[in-house]
Amino acid sequence: MNGIWEEIKTEIQNVSPHIAKSFNKPATIAHISKLERELSVHLTESMKSYLATFNGQNHNNYGITFIGGNCLLPVDEIIENYKMQLEVFADEPDLDIPENKIKPRIWTNGWIPLSDFMGITKIVLDLNPGKAGKSGQILQLWAGQDLENEDVVIAESFEEFSVQLLKHLQLKEFEFEDNAIILNDDWII
Repeated sequence: MNGIWEEIKTEIQNVSPHIAKSFNKPATIAHISKLERELSVHLTESMKSYLATFNGQNHNNYGITFIGGNCLLPVDEIIENYKMQLEVFADEPDLDIPENKIKPRIWTNGWIPLSDFMGITKIVLDLNPGKAGKSGQILQLWAGQDLENEDVVIAESFEEFSVQLLKHLQLKEFEFEDNAIILNDDWII
């Protein structure tokens, strides 16, 4: 799995050295363990491998994003973002929609934010899926989204998400504007 994210960085370097420079150094084993402990989850091996390659992006110093307006969150920001979402939405009732691939919630335990854009859009590792979902699936979430839509799930695993991302970059299936890579087809954010 490490190799995929190294290839992704190489592809990004070809498009924008500025974005490539924003990737943080690897997270330590202790940092990854802290993430699991603080969130009371067991991360997928592919997610751990990604974090051991890059600990998200240093978007604060570079003022750039990666996938559309989203930046990849480092471990400490994943923890902060996760806890804030739970605090804000903990008392919200289930949404009046049928449970399908995802829980009928605005936010729930086990949704691990991988990216964020001003709290509006997120890419999420779902470790608490709905009845028809798979643990480890990747979601794209944004305000006002139709959570019944099958397009909420953009990959069945973090590994599949990473492979798809690499493919989009290698095939030049994106636009580049304002220091952001915007994928043309599969993902809205």
